[in-house]
Amino acid sequence: EAQLGHPLIAEESSGPSDIARATARKTARIAKQEMGDLQQAPTRATVPGRSRTSSNQRYDMAATTTDVSPAASESGMTSVVARLRSRLGISLAAALALLTLVAVAIWFASKPNDAAAAQGRIVVNTTPPGATVYVDGVPATGTTPTVISNLPIGRTFVIKVELFGYEPKQQEVLTIEGRPVEFTTALTKSSGTFGIVKFVSRPPGAKVYIDGSQQSQLTPLDLPGLKVGAEHTAVFMLDGYQDATEKFKASEGISTVTVDLVKRGAVDLKVDAAVAPPPVADGKLDLDSTPRGVMVIHDGKELGLTPLKGLPFPAGEHVFKFVDERRGIDAEETVTVVAGKLARLAPKLSIKTVTVKPRSGKGVLKVVVKGNWADVYVNGKKIGQTPIPAQTLEAGVYKVRLVNPEIGKDVVKTVRIEPNREFKITERW
Repeated sequence: EAQLGHPLIAEESSGPSDIARATARKTARIAKQEMGDLQQAPTRATVPGRSRTSSNQRYDMAATTTDVSPAASESGMTSVVARLRSRLGISLAAALALLTLVAVAIWFASKPNDAAAAQGRIVVNTTPPGATVYVDGVPATGTTPTVISNLPIGRTFVIKVELFGYEPKQQEVLTIEGRPVEFTTALTKSSGTFGIVKFVSRPPGAKVYIDGSQQSQLTPLDLPGLKVGAEHTAVFMLDGYQDATEKFKASEGISTVTVDLVKRGAVDLKVDAAVAPPPVADGKLDLDSTPRGVMVIHDGKELGLTPLKGLPFPAGEHVFKFVDERRGIDAEETVTVVAGKLARLAPKLSIKTVTVKPRSGKGVLKVVVKGNWADVYVNGKKIGQTPIPAQTLEAGVYKVRLVNPEIGKDVVKTVRIEPNREFKITERW
């Protein structure tokens, strides 16, 4: 009747749940009123002709109007039903069905949700956020802050959180009934030296998981804040290609992990070792100089100031330029890199004081970090937090460091400021 817009019910309803509640309220009020009337005076009800047979008696009721005694419970309920029919304008069967429906609705509304009560929840928060969460050694979905649901009540779980550049933490948490349990912790910066690892896949666009934690960017990507010397596992995933797993250790400076992905279903052809070309692999190179702090250039690209350690290079001969205009240094050196081995180049450079020219003029440094913020340091001195205005600096070479501990970012770049020119650093975090 409510769905048909009965005026006694539809006036309070706007949807299925509202209809049920409004029906219960209206019916309860009418029933209460009629039962109250029954306690005070006889009730007159018109009931259609109906016959009923019981084990010891037979009722034959014609369509008539009679006085109903409040002492007779069965007749009293008949009056309630009759008045409900009269008030709502419905049949006897509909009135009885309506009362049954209300009783069932009230029972369901008051019935506790056993399934929900049997589930435990653990809320995990870390400072800074973005940590990977493990439950009894199994990685959970997403990163902190997060809620782990559908856990058995009364069981103890080992919750562990890990974030690159920070010491891992773990704690035993007991799930309880009725409310979630919270595990909140402040992470501590790891001690030691950290490096930057570049992850490259061929073809690019692969997802990268480091020690089970998915990275937010696809390959190629640079990941700072990895502790030097610690062993990590990288898994590369790309649709249509087989997963590739690489174990690696971060080194000081910049190191690279490169994988060639194989298409799914590709046939692994066996090639005769006698005629197969030797595999081409990378070696590593340490670059240093006397004096230190000299810019190293390879194929026109500035690699940074000496010393530089653990740089990956293809096997073969490479030529490097060592340049420092202030000290009059401009030299070329050659080194041979062997696959799978570490080579070292550390020339003693001559300082030509007669060629030193005093630098004159100033340039401009602009730093832009998109998607987040960073504290900006120039040669170790903090100059502010992004967004910052353009900085006017004397011409020369500077180390610019961008740090955001909340997301584990720590990037160092070496820049050369030229007179009357602008140098811009742009990072997307």
